[in-house]
Amino acid sequence: MADVFLGVDIGTTATKVAAFGSDGGVLADHAIGYPLEEPRPGEAVQDPDVILRAVLDGVREAAAGARAAGARVGGLSFSTAMHTLIGFDKGAIAIKALREVPSPVSREAFAFRSDSALAQQAMVRCGFGIGRGADVAVRSDPNIIPVLADKYGIEVDMWVVMHEDARNSRRMRLMFDHLVNSLSDRKHRGSRRGKADG
Repeated sequence: MADVFLGVDIGTTATKVAAFGSDGGVLADHAIGYPLEEPRPGEAVQDPDVILRAVLDGVREAAAGARAAGARVGGLSFSTAMHTLIGFDKGAIAIKALREVPSPVSREAFAFRSDSALAQQAMVRCGFGIGRGADVAVRSDPNIIPVLADKYGIEVDMWVVMHEDARNSRRMRLMFDHLVNSLSDRKHRGSRRGKADG
């Protein structure tokens, strides 16, 4: 009995499963469609339970077809149109901010969770998935591409502070002033660029 391998393509409007033999030929296949709802312009919504049922049913049917052709399933391979999300774990600021967006997001939506903005940005930079980041940080990184910048954003206050005992240190004061000026310049450059892009 020859082995076949099931290729499972989880798309935006259908899941397609094919049983491939060692020669690359298709012994059996099955496809199940599902709706892609667009309640508002620029927004797409799908029911994950419907997609999961389509995947399970598609695998079951393709495997049955392969067995009927005298083969057995030796493995599975998945391809998906969905993107991995990177986000917060238990951070109170992020939880509060994301509760107030038009489509609220919970921590369970993220495949990688961390309350460290640096860890999230590092995972985005290495290609793990899509995440959020401070505009002043990501706009200066050529390895990060902004997506949905005109559709999605969260504004939070940023404070630059130092201990009162450090105020009399010239070096600390110079560093403090440099940070404030640099962050202000980056913020204004980002705002101008966003308006120019729009």
